[in-house]
Order: sequence, then structure tokens, then C-alpha cells
Amino acid sequence: APDGNRIYFTAPRVLPDGREAGDSDIYYIQRTEAGWSGRVNLGPGVNTETDEIQPSVTRDGTVYFAHRADIYRSKPVDGRYGPKEKLPAPINDDTTQAQPFAAPDGSFLLFRSLGRGGVMDPNYYYSSAGAEGAWTEPVNIAKKVNKIGLFPSLTPDRKYMIYFEGGDYFWFDIGAVMEELTGRGTEAIVFGPDVLAVGACPHGQLSFSADGTNVFWSAIRLGGREQTIYHSVFDGTTFSKPVVAPFAAPAGNGGPAFSADGKRLYFSAELPPEGGSSAARTAICTVERPSSGWTRPV
Repeated sequence: APDGNRIYFTAPRVLPDGREAGDSDIYYIQRTEAGWSGRVNLGPGVNTETDEIQPSVTRDGTVYFAHRADIYRSKPVDGRYGPKEKLPAPINDDTTQAQPFAAPDGSFLLFRSLGRGGVMDPNYYYSSAGAEGAWTEPVNIAKKVNKIGLFPSLTPDRKYMIYFEGGDYFWFDIGAVMEELTGRGTEAIVFGPDVLAVGACPHGQLSFSADGTNVFWSAIRLGGREQTIYHSVFDGTTFSKPVVAPFAAPAGNGGPAFSADGKRLYFSAELPPEGGSSAARTAICTVERPSSGWTRPV
């Protein structure tokens, strides 16, 4: 299991008299303080008098497995499994499916198929889970990597595939393929302490310098109600703690945007009344960046 507290496996079905039957059931053992428990049969909701093999388990305990040339799954309910559910098309069709590997979060499934699309050599396919139990059309990943043996599985970071072939286990880097299939690159990370949400204050538009080392954005001033412009600098590892930009107006700042060459920054600001008016006015201002610092707003 993904949390490491259970191991699911296939073993011969045991008859009431203790003899082994000619087919296989799925069992698990549970990690305890004293070691591992005895094996536990998943029960009649999953196991039958024919083979149930090749289990793969998600974080919520759902077990995917092969049975009668199709792929099934069973979810735990009140501590017990069953009844099993045959996955719908396009996972199962009139060809042979086996060796499922389910993503820990249940978002996708890898499986072996023989005869799909008229291809009689066994290939491995990828399908992602959609809404209301639907699955996407399987993609043949063997064509992308051309080196998959038996019983493939992925490391938790989805970068490496492990498989069995010729009596040994092998691994190879499949990270780029999985990113393409899942649409997922590296995990998002926080820029740095309080960056983009100073003191959990609402923030607005961001603008990065062309070299990516400076970022400006608008946000409500910490401890106040005025909107100002904050600035953070990237040192090659992380972004610095934000400070109010030296050119920010007392209130009404917003929408900072760099020029293409990174030498000028545009922003809106609330300016004092003029011409006898008592109302503040909002204008678009600009500052320039010479060799160091910023000029006064214009």
C-alpha cells in the first residue's frame, strides 16, 4: 500500500480443510508494532474459485487486480472489500488485460493489453480517470519508451519505472513521458517567506524582470488598508522577504508591469487632487532603473 503499512499479494486459495486449491486469491498482511500480521484474505467480494491476481492499491485502499482477462477493482467498505467492479470500456474490451498499476491517488492506470488495436504483442497502456468513473482512451506507452518488461510500477515521484524481465528487475527514467501523459511537471513550490501573500493579505498582478531576479506585485499593506507595491529579489535559491517598493505612492497602487527590456516599470497610483478638485485621482506612472535603484515616479 502507498503508506507502507500493508503488503498485498497473490497466493493459492486455501480450502476449508487446509489444502491449497488450484487457483489464486489476493491477500494482505498488516504492519504491527511486533512485525507483520498473518495473511488476510480479501474475502468473497474480491476472491472467487478462479484466479484473482496482480493487485495494485491506492491510498484510499481501493485494490485493482486482474481476473478472467479483465481488470477489476474493489473498494473497502466498513473494513471489508467488495463487491468487485469490472472496469468499463475503454479499459476492458474484447482483448486481454492484465498487470494493472494504479496511481496512489487513483488518477491514472497503467496496464498490459494483448490484442488491443490488432497488436498481438503485449503492450502497456496508460489511461487517466475522469468524472463519474469514466476513463480516457488508453495510450500505448510502450511506443514511447520501447523497453517495458513484466509487472511495471512507478516510483512515488513518477520519474522511474521498475519492471521484471528475464529473472531480474530493471528500472529506467520515464519522468518525461509521465509528465507528457499526466500534464504534470514538477510540484508547485512557495516562492519564499510571505512572497505573494504578505501576511495573508490579498495580492494582485505580478510582474517579473526579464532575468527573473526581481518580482513586483500589488497587495494590501500589512496592518493597513492601502494598496501598495511589494518587491522581492531572487538570490538563486529563494526569494527575499518582501519590502514595499521605494517608489510606491501612499495609496491606490496597482498593476505593476515591466517593459520588455526590464529597465522601466509601469504602475497605477493614487495622486493628490489638483486644479481645485477635492477628489484624488488615479494615474499611470512609470519609474526607470538606471545602474542602481529606481528614479522618482513620473
